[in-house]
Amino acid sequence: MGNRYLKSLKLNGLIVGEYLGSEDQDEDMEAARDMLRTKGLYDPPSLLSAMLGQANAFAYVANATYVDLMKNRGPDKPIVAAPFVVNAAFSVELYLKTLHVVTTGSHAREHKLLALYGSLPNARRAELQDQAVQVAAEHGEGPQVQLRSLLAMLNDAFIQWRYVYELPRSGTIHLQQTILVMHACRDVCVRAVKP
Repeated sequence: MGNRYLKSLKLNGLIVGEYLGSEDQDEDMEAARDMLRTKGLYDPPSLLSAMLGQANAFAYVANATYVDLMKNRGPDKPIVAAPFVVNAAFSVELYLKTLHVVTTGSHAREHKLLALYGSLPNARRAELQDQAVQVAAEHGEGPQVQLRSLLAMLNDAFIQWRYVYELPRSGTIHLQQTILVMHACRDVCVRAVKP
């Protein structure tokens, strides 16, 4: 069982109580949840909030990779195109899946971005396209940008770029266009989940 000791728990930066902790992280998490439940403070995230949060996390890592390791790349830093592409494409997949749940009430079990996009109702696809046009200039694109074409560029990226070293040739991924797709999908998703 190991050593047990009193631990403080912070919620939104404030100490809200203490619980008997251990060296087992899973055990500690359950003890903390129990303490929060007892105080009426436990509010688990909704499915949509959890999905949006995970999509945002992968987008954050993709953006951090771009800014810290690609844009400011030095001779001692590794080439990180593959991690950028994988995280970016997965974030877009999760944004589209979140929009699918918001819009249709069902989970999409697809990994191809074009199929996910195509399974959304016309109004949601139009909203995504409009948002892509709205943010296009921030990413070096004009108002003629077509989100569907950018999604086609990323369609298989999550699967292929994880093992890019196994491919004789990978598809071309344009970094700013990829960030534009993440940006537009995130904006629409945030509005849809938190109306």
